[in-house]
Amino acid sequence: MKYSVILIYASEDARWEGRPLADAVMRLLRERRLAARCMVSRGISGLYESGDMATQRVEILSYNMPLKIEIVLPTPEMETLLPQISEMVSEGIVGITEMRMVSHKVKHHLVPRHLKVRDVMTPKPQRVSPTTPLNQVLEILLSSDFTGLPVVDEQDQPVGIITDGDLLYKAGIPIRVRLLAEFAKEEVGSLKENLAHKQAKEVMTSPVATVKQDQYLFEAVDAMLKRGLRRLPVVDEGGVLVGILSRVDIFKAISKEPPVSRMLRGNGIALSEPNRAGDAMRRDTPTVSPEASLDQVIKLLSNSAIERVAVVDGQGKLLGLISDYAMLNAFSEHKEGLWDYLMRKMSPKEVGERHAELIRQYQSTKAGQVMEEDFPSVGEGTPLEEAARIMTERRVKRLPVLDSHGRLLGMLRREALLRLGPGDITAGDKAKA
Repeated sequence: MKYSVILIYASEDARWEGRPLADAVMRLLRERRLAARCMVSRGISGLYESGDMATQRVEILSYNMPLKIEIVLPTPEMETLLPQISEMVSEGIVGITEMRMVSHKVKHHLVPRHLKVRDVMTPKPQRVSPTTPLNQVLEILLSSDFTGLPVVDEQDQPVGIITDGDLLYKAGIPIRVRLLAEFAKEEVGSLKENLAHKQAKEVMTSPVATVKQDQYLFEAVDAMLKRGLRRLPVVDEGGVLVGILSRVDIFKAISKEPPVSRMLRGNGIALSEPNRAGDAMRRDTPTVSPEASLDQVIKLLSNSAIERVAVVDGQGKLLGLISDYAMLNAFSEHKEGLWDYLMRKMSPKEVGERHAELIRQYQSTKAGQVMEEDFPSVGEGTPLEEAARIMTERRVKRLPVLDSHGRLLGMLRREALLRLGPGDITAGDKAKA
């Protein structure tokens, strides 16, 4: 492919629609999503056609320094861009030159490097004080889409955070809040009564890690991965809570960015393989046959960090997935006994004594009858950015990775995807004009 260089010689005073010319040009390139690289350099002195001189010498006091903007891009893209660039430069020189391209290599990051936390965060999140009764905390979480609630002091500065895990292990909630809202609406009242005498400070995670709103998003992602966090309260320069950043917010931001690999291929640039789903997946996904007993499924669910059991046939082809949601949905009329079993509050013998009908259903129901069959999946060669888009659109935290025959290879998790996000995209190592 042929490459060209657009050269713009202007001055610091040059403007386009009220913006400095250099900023306007870079904004245009970003909006057009071109496979272009741009460099802006400022001279230390210069002479213009009018005879005006630009210099840093104190006795002349002229600071209208010369500006040079270079845009390197494939020639076909240059031909469509040049008319717009020429219109933008109302004072200066625009020229082009051909370039003999030897290599074109692009460092690609899944999390865009230009985004800041404030561009992505959920602003003005709900919050509670350390003395807020836990029944109110539960009510807020039951009526919300989020699963983390910041706790702030009188200055509105974060002093803690309450998550699903805090409520499960410190407050005695039997199952995750989202499942509680769907499968145990009639039990919520008694749960609230039991929590009314406790306060947020008794169960909150404290101290709490925070991130500043003007930090770059990739820095926040690195902090979340290092500390194993799913969300971070966002503060301003004074430490006041202004937002919350969750993995969902990050994945939404990734999905809004047009895939770099697709954009470069669209410009005719041959790419090497970017990081793909097969590079980030976990291969230890527990599997059962469609005829497996539900007792075996529950044991696997309890011991699996992936929180999913895959149902496969004799050749390893994925037939369905079983989660705690699927189990509760299938046995909603016996959810009390199922909770006791899932949460290991009772031994199998005690469960059998108190919930005989549930045990009978375990014996007569197989994994194939409980599994969810409508689920998204990706191939091992799917680029991570495409996997992130699917996970965001389908609102899933885990994504099965299959081979070309539909056989299960592993499971892709949000954390693993973000951890392996940065990668190299190499284009046209021997492209020549």
